[in-house]
Amino acid sequence: STQRAAPARTTMETTIGWGILGTGRIASDFATAVNTCGEAGRLVAVGSRRGDSAKDFAARHGIATAYGSYEELVNDPDVQVVYVSSPHPFHLENALLALNAKKHVLCEKVICINAKQCEELIETAHRNGCYLMEAMWTRFFPLVQELRSRVRSGEFGRILSLRGSFGFKDDQSNDRISEPALGGGSLLDIGIYLASFTSMLLGPAAPDHIEANAVLSEKGVDEEVHFALRYGEVTSQLHSSIREELPCEFEITTERARVLVHRPFWSPTKVTIASSTAPTAEVEVLEQPLAAVPDGESYYFVNSQGLAFEARAVVQDLAAKRLASAVMPLEETLTIMRTLDAVRERIGLCYPMD
Repeated sequence: STQRAAPARTTMETTIGWGILGTGRIASDFATAVNTCGEAGRLVAVGSRRGDSAKDFAARHGIATAYGSYEELVNDPDVQVVYVSSPHPFHLENALLALNAKKHVLCEKVICINAKQCEELIETAHRNGCYLMEAMWTRFFPLVQELRSRVRSGEFGRILSLRGSFGFKDDQSNDRISEPALGGGSLLDIGIYLASFTSMLLGPAAPDHIEANAVLSEKGVDEEVHFALRYGEVTSQLHSSIREELPCEFEITTERARVLVHRPFWSPTKVTIASSTAPTAEVEVLEQPLAAVPDGESYYFVNSQGLAFEARAVVQDLAAKRLASAVMPLEETLTIMRTLDAVRERIGLCYPMD
């Protein structure tokens, strides 16, 4: 059998080294995506509070160095950028650790528990001359970038309304979702996608008016939230839930079209644009298949191959010496965090770290 030479690696791929902070399921998917999709940097180290967990993760993902502490990870000279994948109540502490070690940071969504924490992170990044971005991977899908560009260009006329949902039935066994001390509930876990998708289309300014009502669990986290964000004359009706399966689609109604981002709208491969003005009700279908999953590899979450899009974007920003993303700007991340704070205030959702 003939052996094919490995493709030549680009400078960016070889020079930008990732450190993975945390060894949970999203970290595993991110590592698999970076390893298999190319041009997204290279994995050089992983850190966990448990050494055995880091070693297992490193072996599974072909990472040379495993640390039993986050401090060792952020002080590794081969690590340029840290991917913070811990549960969101720990994002502030973990990202501060990395930024104060002069490491760039890609921090999983939701970036923090509240806007006050988010402000501290942004200030620390600026003070240390470090890159910081919330890992809102949805925005980096080519399909989403095309859709945003076309909608905001006015091709379909003015936006009249938005509607979106994200919901699944949680069996309550996952503490990360059910416990207040872990920032549980639907809003910060999945409602963030709805708020961010809305801001991408109607923002980046804050909404003019916010309404919300919720069902809280016995422990006090939101099992379900209906919230409406109004920007001028346009309202975005949003629904997140951890107690029922929802359509998980996002619908944009404009003067000239009805645009449907099919399930899963947060990592989409299909968008349908139905004209409301053409005499024959023309329908345009946009499809963007993702990379095939290589033999022997697997992902925990749907369409996680798409995590490579955000990883590539970070690598490109760092190679160009940019300290923030133009696609997911820090000012907008902070505005969205303030919006989520306002929703929480309206539904009476408080966390121990507030």
